[in-house]
Amino acid sequence: MNKLKEAVVTSPAIRPIDLTSKAESMRRILPSAYYVRFGSITMNEREARFSQPKRELYGLLRALKACQYWLIGIRNLVVETDAQYIKGMLSNPGMGPNATINRWIEDILMFHFTLRHVKGSTFPADGLSRRDAQPGDEVHPDLKDYELEDHGP
Repeated sequence: MNKLKEAVVTSPAIRPIDLTSKAESMRRILPSAYYVRFGSITMNEREARFSQPKRELYGLLRALKACQYWLIGIRNLVVETDAQYIKGMLSNPGMGPNATINRWIEDILMFHFTLRHVKGSTFPADGLSRRDAQPGDEVHPDLKDYELEDHGP
């Protein structure tokens, strides 16, 4: 029985999931001892005009939503970001400047995670976010235009 326990604990297929998110052209990497998930999108014209805090928050939302099937119910999830102000935005929901950001914060807070600030220099190379849009690239359908627009007072 101990051999079975040891095999399960040391299996490379069973690793903790850490989510790394960065706003420049939106990328997400799930790093652990072994990389388990990569993703990126090219921002459309409207998204490219977002302010830096809004981009960072949007990047976190996109990364969590893209990986939600693996993250829902996880209680010890650690999200690392180099945007220190995201913690303040998430700590004060309802203080966002518009309804869109408040909606995003509400969606983000549905996940149970600890936000950890890491210096920007500790993130891996940004090659995924530097690629230009290509014909046939997936249009990110998981967030509807309604969720991106400000419809509140």
